[in-house]
Amino acid sequence: MTIVCFKTKLQNYSIPVSEEIKWSDLWEIHKGKYRSEFLKTKSEDTLKEYYRRVFNRAVDKKSLEFIFTVTCVYTQMCYQSEEEVLKFHLQESMQRVNMDAQPNDFAAIIMDELNPDKIKKLKTACHEIAVKGDFIKYKNIYSGVLTECSSQSAGIQLADFAAGIMNGYLRGLCFAEENMSSQPTCLMSLYYLICAIIPMVVLWVTE
Repeated sequence: MTIVCFKTKLQNYSIPVSEEIKWSDLWEIHKGKYRSEFLKTKSEDTLKEYYRRVFNRAVDKKSLEFIFTVTCVYTQMCYQSEEEVLKFHLQESMQRVNMDAQPNDFAAIIMDELNPDKIKKLKTACHEIAVKGDFIKYKNIYSGVLTECSSQSAGIQLADFAAGIMNGYLRGLCFAEENMSSQPTCLMSLYYLICAIIPMVVLWVTE
């Protein structure tokens, strides 16, 4: 799904060419904050309808697959750095993609260019994993991370929505009434779960 097709199908939402609707906009609008001028004309219900329409379009694509990896630190404290947690999740995703790939397939990971420092760390981690390998020889994955501006990428936007939904689901689990008795551990768990959910797209070329 190209960004042109993506925006054409949803053109009645009047999204400027250089703009996008992010998952975080829903919460910001709820608080009366607006990241961009065009969002002032949008209600929470409008955004929810927009997200639904995007996913309804996306699930029609047979080639689309969502991969979520979660670090379970709910019952114990996690002392790993954010960088190490992110590297673990990246490796899990790379393993899954490479194992599912056919011999002549080739995949590349694409991420939002918004956070240069984090992207730099992830690029280094991806290259190290791909070159050194583990129990898998990464012959079907590009040994690095490509970046793209999210407003120009339907895939990045969709990944952002999916990550936001999973983030919200995990928050709900964490703050459920029966879990509040272990709140300190729960809050630590929440931090690592959130920092580990980074929207990314895997571009998969097959014969």
